[in-house]
Amino acid sequence: MTEIDILIKNLKPPVFRFIIIKSIQTEQAISLVKKKIKENLPNKKSIVLKTEGKNYRELMDFVYANAKNIILIQDFDKLANNKDVSIGFNQRRDKLADLNLAILAFVPDNNGVQDIMNNLPDLWSFRSSIIEFEFEPLQEKKKAEKTGELDSDITYIEHNTAKKEYKTIIKRIKDLDIIDENLPLLNASYIRLFDTCYSLGRYKEGLDFTKKLYDIAVKFDYEEKIPALYSDILDWLGKFYYELGEYNKAINYFEKALNINIKAFGEKHPNTAKSLNNIGIAWRALGEYKKAINYYNKALNINIKVFGEEHPDTAKSLNNIGIALRVLGEYEKAINYYNKAETIYIKFLGKKHPNTKLVRNNIKNCKKNNYEKRCPKFFA
Repeated sequence: MTEIDILIKNLKPPVFRFIIIKSIQTEQAISLVKKKIKENLPNKKSIVLKTEGKNYRELMDFVYANAKNIILIQDFDKLANNKDVSIGFNQRRDKLADLNLAILAFVPDNNGVQDIMNNLPDLWSFRSSIIEFEFEPLQEKKKAEKTGELDSDITYIEHNTAKKEYKTIIKRIKDLDIIDENLPLLNASYIRLFDTCYSLGRYKEGLDFTKKLYDIAVKFDYEEKIPALYSDILDWLGKFYYELGEYNKAINYFEKALNINIKAFGEKHPNTAKSLNNIGIAWRALGEYKKAINYYNKALNINIKVFGEEHPDTAKSLNNIGIALRVLGEYEKAINYYNKAETIYIKFLGKKHPNTKLVRNNIKNCKKNNYEKRCPKFFA
C-alpha cells in the first residue's frame, strides 16, 4: 500500500482525522492530494488554507465553516510556531474532535513534525498518521520550451517495500550525530523505523532500536520537554516486549507510559486511554482476564467521554472487553459488547473493513461457545 493509498483510507471514515503530511515540495504534494481526493472521495471537497497573516479567530471561523470538508493547511509549520494561534488550536482539540472534519497538516521537514509535538501536544495525540511524499523533478526545461507547458501529472515516488524503507532509515540514522540540531530528524526516523520493524515482524531488532532512542530521550530530558514523544517511546518498548512474549516487562513500560500521559495530559485523554488499553491486553495475555477487563473499562470510559459512544476507538474498547468476557465464559455479556462494537464499525468503517469482519467472527465464535455451554450433550 502506497502513502497516498494510506492517506485516502484514513480519510474515508466520517470521524475527526488529523493527518501530518511531510514534503519539501508542498505545492506538488497538495496537487497530488487534491487530485486523489477528487478521484476517490467525490462527495468530499478539499480546501487549501494558508495560515500566514491570519489570527486565531479567523482560522477557527474558517475551520468551523468548512467542518464537513477536508482542509489542507499548507503552512502548518508556521501555525505550530505562532504561539497566539497554536495554544488556541491545541486547547480546541476536543471541540475539533466532535466534528467529522479532516485536517491535513503540511510541514516541509522533521523540524515541522517536532514543532507539532512540542507546541500542540494535545492535537498531536489525535493524529491518525504521518505521511511522507517525495517527488521526481518536473520535466526538463527543453520539453517545456517545446510544448509551451509543463506536464500537469505528478509522478509520485513510493517506498517499494517495507524492507527497502528499513534500509533507508538505518542509513539515515547512522549518518546523524546525536546532537540537539539533529534530534527532530532522529526522532522522526526512529519512530518510522519502529513501525517498519513491527510490520516486518522484526521485534527483537525493533526493541534494540527503541532502547537506543530511549537512551537519547533520557539524555535530552524528553520526559519534561516532549512528554508525548517520551510516552510513545515507552509504548513501543512495551509493544516489542509484548510481541516477544515478555508480558511483565511490557506491562512495566505500558504503566510508565500511563504515568507520563496522566501527568502531561490528564486522566481523561486519548493517550491515557491507549496506555490503559495496552496494559489490559498484556494482562489478558497473562491470563488475568478480570484485571484486563478493569483496564479496558477505564479506557472505554475515557473514549466515550472524549469521542462519544459511537466512535472506532470506543468500538475497540468494547471488542476487547468482549474478548475477555468470552474467555471467562460470560458469553451473553460478551455478545452484547461485540454487537455494540460491530454496529459502530459498520457505521464508520463499513461491513467489509477488517475490524468489522474481526468482530463479526468474534460474535460467531461466541454464539457457538454459548450454544455448547447450554447444550453440552451435543458436543460430548
